Amino acid sequence: MSIFHVTGLRAEGLIDPLGIDVRNPELSWRPGTEQKAWRVRAAAVAAELETGPYLWDSGWVEGSRSHHHPYGGAPLESRERVFWQVRIRNGRDELSAWSEPAFFEAGLLEEKDWVCVWNGMPGAWSGFARYFQSKFNAPEQVKTARLYISGLGWFEAYLNGRRLGDAVLDPAPTDCSKSVIYRVFDLAGMLAPGENVLAVHAGGGWHVSPIVRCQVELDGEVVAKTRPFGFLCGPSAITRNSIYGGEEYDARLEPDSGWMLPGGPALPPGRGSCRVDPPAGKMRGAMAEPIRELMELPVRSWQALPDGRFVADFGQNFAGYCRLKVKAPAGTRITLRFAEYCNEDGSVNQDNLLGDHAVDAYTACGAEEGEAWKPRFTYHGFRYVEVAGLPAAPEAETLTGIAVGTDCRPVGRFRTDNGLLNRIETMVQWTERSNLHGVPTDCPQRTERMGWLNDMMARCECALFHFDEANLLRKWLRDIAEAQDPETGFVPMTAPCHWTPDKVDPVCSSFVESAWNLHLYCGERMLLRELFPNFLAWCRCMENAAENHILIDGGEIGDWVPPVEFCPPGRCRSGLVPPELVSTALYGYAVSLTAKIAAFLGEEESEAALKLQFAAIRDAFHRRFHRGEGRYESGSQAAYCYALYCGMVPEELRKSAFAHLVERFEADGRKLTTGNIGTKYLLEILSESGRADLVFGMVNSTEYPGWGYMLANGATTLWERWEKATGSGMNSHNHPMLGSVGGWFYKYLAGIRPLPDSDGFDRFGLAPCFVEGLNEVEAQYDSFAGTIRSRWKREGDRIVWEFSVPPNSCAAVRQSDGTVRHYGAGEHTLVISRA
Repeated sequence: MSIFHVTGLRAEGLIDPLGIDVRNPELSWRPGTEQKAWRVRAAAVAAELETGPYLWDSGWVEGSRSHHHPYGGAPLESRERVFWQVRIRNGRDELSAWSEPAFFEAGLLEEKDWVCVWNGMPGAWSGFARYFQSKFNAPEQVKTARLYISGLGWFEAYLNGRRLGDAVLDPAPTDCSKSVIYRVFDLAGMLAPGENVLAVHAGGGWHVSPIVRCQVELDGEVVAKTRPFGFLCGPSAITRNSIYGGEEYDARLEPDSGWMLPGGPALPPGRGSCRVDPPAGKMRGAMAEPIRELMELPVRSWQALPDGRFVADFGQNFAGYCRLKVKAPAGTRITLRFAEYCNEDGSVNQDNLLGDHAVDAYTACGAEEGEAWKPRFTYHGFRYVEVAGLPAAPEAETLTGIAVGTDCRPVGRFRTDNGLLNRIETMVQWTERSNLHGVPTDCPQRTERMGWLNDMMARCECALFHFDEANLLRKWLRDIAEAQDPETGFVPMTAPCHWTPDKVDPVCSSFVESAWNLHLYCGERMLLRELFPNFLAWCRCMENAAENHILIDGGEIGDWVPPVEFCPPGRCRSGLVPPELVSTALYGYAVSLTAKIAAFLGEEESEAALKLQFAAIRDAFHRRFHRGEGRYESGSQAAYCYALYCGMVPEELRKSAFAHLVERFEADGRKLTTGNIGTKYLLEILSESGRADLVFGMVNSTEYPGWGYMLANGATTLWERWEKATGSGMNSHNHPMLGSVGGWFYKYLAGIRPLPDSDGFDRFGLAPCFVEGLNEVEAQYDSFAGTIRSRWKREGDRIVWEFSVPPNSCAAVRQSDGTVRHYGAGEHTLVISRA
């Protein structure tokens, strides 16, 4: 009898996905023990996994890799479902049991599969969300029942009054001229014999005017679809909905829900919807986790204002909306104003929202039993809510906060015996969680909420240590590829919305770096192959913008948002370091990363050309910015950090350049003078070169500038600036781009980090920095290879370090004498004398 099992089966990173849009999905699993060989079998019906016939039987394949194996059966056809399971063999030739079956199902892979059109009601009910209704008949017995649907900007679907799925603010944003995301729902067990009612509630989202496209298929026959004058359409009780501005709901206008049920009336006013011009983008299956409601938070405290308003403090800045419970006379209008901080009189301050008012409003219908409401098509970033119009003082249940975001699984846990560091880690977690909304956003509160490539240069590794963002980042990297100019290779600073000037700026090289990080951390391969031509085009674009390999223009960003005293008047980028130094260093770094990708993919010709290009950039950088003896122009922290991290310093000068960096840091009072990317580089260069003590001293402080300063001044999420900025301007109080310290905790205090040749953490380094002032550090990282743990504790004059290596992995562990020893799977303990 087998004593070990295989679990965690995923296709394209998802559990039993419906509607995948690839024909040969990649399969992954968790062996739970040593794997020397694996075997996958697949069939059209679950029962046939035991007996065949098989769609694919891999046979025994030697290897320990347990993720990103392409399905080896015939390429999928539209709608095709495949059941699969896996078993493994260990080094003792013992076989596991076959895993529990899993499945994946293709969506509509060809445009001709869509036999429906886009429906809407242009010109009617301006500002209102819309309801759509279609009735269809179902037979007594149905084998397969599917709904293929997209609604722009956001939609919720119902069958016979029952909500389909639990996603909110769906679908994730894309450039609809390039691609439109749809979802697939299995209607099995929900159909009624005879009449059924499909209802769709659609709001503006990023599209503004709600439109819907869908078709219902029963045993392969289309029984309902959006078509000219097909679905009935009418206004919902949401009279205003805006991503930035909020939502208004008048409960008196809500039609009786009987229209959603079989045998019920037609949706009032009974108007047939129109065929509308379709978005130009290709229909794309949802291949990442949806946005969901993640948790509900109680109000921490209430403050009454003199004019009858009340301000709720949730004690935590987060992204989401509120649930309101009230008993009030019909026509009572209650408003909720959202903000991150308050004025001196206790009222909320919305100055930093930059142009919209973030107000939700509810008008009561007067139900005797009371009323409960939450918005459908908006979200906010907030800690405080100012409530006006309540008929009585609020009670504990009057208002709760609902945190929403892309449902990325937490994968990291970090703690120390230092309370300040633990609070910084919590602040980083909340900030990252608040900024996952179909794309990695910059902030959740103001009129922006964009996927900034600049921010991701500083944020990516920290994000991957905290949450499983692999699917989300794959989706976003494809958004960037769609936004890239196909002729010039230009990459904009935001995607999918192109929101910035058309200026070549190498901070956008997070396009390349994030893909490479997905390989190191998550074992991604096919995406590298898919996007490699895009990376080459980006390198050519930067080359064409350079003069003798120097980006003279310097780009738009530079070293972004250092402490304000180091910014030129009216600017947010550093005045301490030449912008052309930053841009040229990042240009070279992007080319070097692309060369690594070329080498991994076996693209020898491109690799050789990229290495030559990098050498030319490095030589030009050295000629332009080196001032002798390892000193670089301006002599600032940022100048040394960019030069060292991006590989611009010749090997023989690295030691002296690092010494000058330490000298500069000491002269600056051991305080940072860097911006978002420069700060990440500062933390890592100091730590890599044996001066993690300097980083710890800076992090373990409540003085300005720093993360402890934010906490000491009331922050619960990271600020956009090192200062406690209020008023109008660039001063979000929930912004992940200064969060690289969260990655530093894992990589240097716990010592868990990928190696240059890591492939989904199959090989990784363990090298904690045992800094004075910390007595205990414990971290756990649920990597693609399995769970990695690192815990060290001071005991008298020695340090006891315990660490675990997951199956099928190898850890390069730095010993106390500086040498490296390799450890295989299992629990290990080292005792290090500090006498």
